[in-house]
Amino acid sequence: MAAPQSDPALSAGPEIVVTRALDAPPAHVWRAWTDPGILEKWLCPEHCTVLSLAGDLRVGGAYRESMRCGDDVMTVSGRYLEVVPERRLVFTHQWDEPGSPETVVTVELRPHRRGTEIVLTQRGFASPASADSHREGWTSAFNNLARQLAAMAD
Repeated sequence: MAAPQSDPALSAGPEIVVTRALDAPPAHVWRAWTDPGILEKWLCPEHCTVLSLAGDLRVGGAYRESMRCGDDVMTVSGRYLEVVPERRLVFTHQWDEPGSPETVVTVELRPHRRGTEIVLTQRGFASPASADSHREGWTSAFNNLARQLAAMAD
């Protein structure tokens, strides 16, 4: 566990916040964010499919995910900046495309009367349109996450 790294270049640009209440305790939500076998079942928008996912969940560790969305294959990668089990995960996020900025994603898990409130903040987008697209993507992925958590409870 380490303090978050602060790089002004990573915090410039538009920011999004996506919040969702989930019917699962923080330990289950944390597992869904950190277990590759579970992540590959939900970490993409609903119209996409995860093709591959690999990561080293530790401060400084890297991850890489490829997904298919229609006819397109998209790959995102980054490194973990902060790992606080069952509470907070901070990582960089950069698409494997020319000119794609490196953004920073902060995932906070908070106990909630229904289980867990998840607050995802992503900052450093190149444009408001890109921020809006990512807000839609995360919102859709959280629909997948809610279904996955329900399946894990069965």
